[in-house]
Amino acid sequence: MKKLIIFSALAVLFLIHLENTFAVSVFVPNQTMDSSANWSLTGGTSMSGGVLSTTSSNNVARYNFTAMPKLSENNNNWTCSWDWRYDGGSSPGDRIWDLSEVQSNSAPEPSTRDWDVELSSGNFVLRHIEASAGCEVVLFSSTTGVWHDVTFNVLTNYTIKAFVDGVEKGITCPTTAATTDKNHWRFKSYNNALTSMDNFTCYNGTSTSFPGSDSPPVLSDFNVTNDEGCEVWNTDHGIACNTTSVNPTVSFTTNMNAWCRIGATPTLGALNVNHTTMGESRDCTGAGAGQGGTSHLCTVTPQDEIVYAPSYIYISCLGDNNKENQTSSSGDLNITSTTIESTARASFSAGIENSLVSGYTTYTGQRIYARNSANSQSAGTFDVVVKKLSKIWAFNRINSGDSKANMINITPVFYNLELGNKTSVQIINQTELLINATK
Repeated sequence: MKKLIIFSALAVLFLIHLENTFAVSVFVPNQTMDSSANWSLTGGTSMSGGVLSTTSSNNVARYNFTAMPKLSENNNNWTCSWDWRYDGGSSPGDRIWDLSEVQSNSAPEPSTRDWDVELSSGNFVLRHIEASAGCEVVLFSSTTGVWHDVTFNVLTNYTIKAFVDGVEKGITCPTTAATTDKNHWRFKSYNNALTSMDNFTCYNGTSTSFPGSDSPPVLSDFNVTNDEGCEVWNTDHGIACNTTSVNPTVSFTTNMNAWCRIGATPTLGALNVNHTTMGESRDCTGAGAGQGGTSHLCTVTPQDEIVYAPSYIYISCLGDNNKENQTSSSGDLNITSTTIESTARASFSAGIENSLVSGYTTYTGQRIYARNSANSQSAGTFDVVVKKLSKIWAFNRINSGDSKANMINITPVFYNLELGNKTSVQIINQTELLINATK
């Protein structure tokens, strides 16, 4: 490695939350949404703006299907769909819903209900009370503040087929009917569990079309399409996808027609914002972007170029129902680019060429030693060094965890610049500014 030794008599130091809002959208044959006629509310349960919420422990909001035939009559089935949000406070075993025969809002005994949803190991689980162990399925995690589209097909033999956010969760056991009819649905705050629901819709028959869906888009089938692709986010968002691009492209699917935006940042959570807050400058554009559809292809824009490892991608979507999350649709998607260093060096070189034009020599990975008039020596290794006539400029890109060289500038022969968290355009501009001001 060559050493550049510099001496001079002069030494100069150089250097949101958007709330989801839902309209009342409830249809039960011969009935309309009415808190007094259809919903029986107790203390700690409220209805505001069409959203029904439990607000304290051990309270129940009960819906009595007075206009619905019982399941045993004429082989009637039910399909019920609603938007459901967990609001916190649960302990293992707490229940937030049950299908019951009881007429009151008191906390039911096990013999009075067939099915319930309760907290287990960080998830809310739909389980059959009277069946043997194993008749249960996970519906959604106990993350607070997230709305889910939920649909239950309740069949004549008291089996249930469950769907969450358009995905079938399964479960049909047991095959034997209960001895009494259950026609009361109860949204509960048993013990401490708090929950909110909206757009409750029930009708005769079975369906998987999820009528009245009023929740934000749900994302799935992630793939970083650069290089050979990366699909690990479908298993765990925290596993880093490695790419050779500093502007990676992500393909994904939404469960409804949607418009999406993408952002990237080295700061965890900094762009975990909804579609509105992310802004138009981060719109997914170009061929295959899929705006207004369900298949999407989004590329990180130059303003959010990957400049640190690791960084985080966020995708936020607005559904054709005009609904969006309070935060991003994707959550934190861990991403690492293997070309950050080479991209930065190319940007330094571009800035050098723009300023010096010709007659200069560049070095990479260059070690520099400098000593000032007070006999104080400093040294550092730089990504790119350029020499023209008697002047030398040295440039470093600093990654997270790197240490700066922190060398002195020696006017008029040596200047250095160390940058972190800068995009290619920003590196080019600041390289030009230093050289133009000192050449």
